[in-house]
Amino acid sequence: MNKRTVCGNNGFTLLEVLVALAIVAVGAVGILALNNNLFRLVARARTMDALALLAREVAYEHGTNLRHPVRAEGMCEPPHEDCRWLIATESTDEPGLVLVRLTVDCGPGQSLTVESATVAR
Repeated sequence: MNKRTVCGNNGFTLLEVLVALAIVAVGAVGILALNNNLFRLVARARTMDALALLAREVAYEHGTNLRHPVRAEGMCEPPHEDCRWLIATESTDEPGLVLVRLTVDCGPGQSLTVESATVAR
């Protein structure tokens, strides 16, 4: 009979180490991809937040008289002078309600359109 001794067999084989490294590498790549996507989403959220604030400012300044259809456009004030805005109102089938559409555009991928129905003032 062949007897094998267990003496000196306490380590990992090269194959086991390589498999473990491959698993860790796949996990690390996944985490880095999620992190990169997170940064992109945070930047997009900041852009949308800034655009929403600009839209609110434009709506406050130019949406005061809603009894008559309005179409106005212009450039935003510094520090957003590269942004354009467009506000348009139109009557609806319901008496006393007006549809307001406001668009703020600051370049490719940085545009926000808000539509709402409101009571004519």
